[in-house]
Amino acid sequence: MTNLGPISKRFADHLAEGVGNFGLDFSDFHPRICQHKDDGEIGLLLSQVRIKGTNLRNTRKQQRLRKMNDLYHVFVTEEGITFPFFEPSSMLCFTNEQPPERVALLFLAALISGHPIEHQTCPSCTEKSLEETK
Repeated sequence: MTNLGPISKRFADHLAEGVGNFGLDFSDFHPRICQHKDDGEIGLLLSQVRIKGTNLRNTRKQQRLRKMNDLYHVFVTEEGITFPFFEPSSMLCFTNEQPPERVALLFLAALISGHPIEHQTCPSCTEKSLEETK
């Protein structure tokens, strides 16, 4: 994962290694390096839902997986992980107590189990967002 900052690279490397240890291909989760359109920050965009390798035809199950794929994208930056397709977006921050390797284990469990981490917003963030739109 070139072009990523050192912290987001640590997250991506641990997640990719963990996925590989379970016999899956990390590319099945559509990881790609992107630049945020608003602030220009470079990070890793990936899905928590595995689409590739399922060999599904154009079925309802495939359509449902594609829709889930859109809902469960996360954007990994030097500060932490955001859910870019939700407004207001929340962030799961990297800290000394919660380093990128530990957060990667959390997301590894989500990817392997097929139970993606849900977007969460705090009530005050939702309230602020509503006030800004008025």
